[in-house]
Amino acid sequence: MLSQLPERADPIRLCESDRQFEGFVKLHDLQRLGAFLASTEGEMRYSLLFTHDADRRRVIEGHVKANCRLFVSDVLAPCLCRSNQIGNLRW
Repeated sequence: MLSQLPERADPIRLCESDRQFEGFVKLHDLQRLGAFLASTEGEMRYSLLFTHDADRRRVIEGHVKANCRLFVSDVLAPCLCRSNQIGNLRW
């Protein structure tokens, strides 16, 4: 089941119900990241799956994708950074 990410949630309950969330966040809304960006235009896409593995351990699998312009001090110019990250948390 796909739905919008809630502001607060219980990860154990989400794993028990095999929930999946997908959406995007505008880069200008990510204040801590904004200090490193040359431009806050654009968005970051995310997908989170709360489930179990074959051993019945709870799993949160996340995927984040974004194109950002970062300030790079070595070249003193903004550079395009393409991010496509996947992460897993099991317990």
